[in-house]
Amino acid sequence: VNYADTSPVTYNHYELTELVDIEACKKAGVKICSEGLPIMGSEDFSLYQVVIPGVFILLGTRDENHTFPIHSDYFDYNDKGTIFGVNIYC
Repeated sequence: VNYADTSPVTYNHYELTELVDIEACKKAGVKICSEGLPIMGSEDFSLYQVVIPGVFILLGTRDENHTFPIHSDYFDYNDKGTIFGVNIYC
């Protein structure tokens, strides 16, 4: 087995994470946006984070009409998630 370590760990910058969380909560109108355990995923976004601090977020798009997970054959993307995601950065 040959293994090549091609990407560093995706690690969110603490202060930026706090800022994004506060702004996302404001946009969503809720008090707490991020709860849960860290996940150990590999993502090429980490290559950007080598150069500049960054925040990788998971944007939830599930509602009563969009219930299948992203890797399901039945997944139907909820366009409202895109609008909310863009607004976080505005």
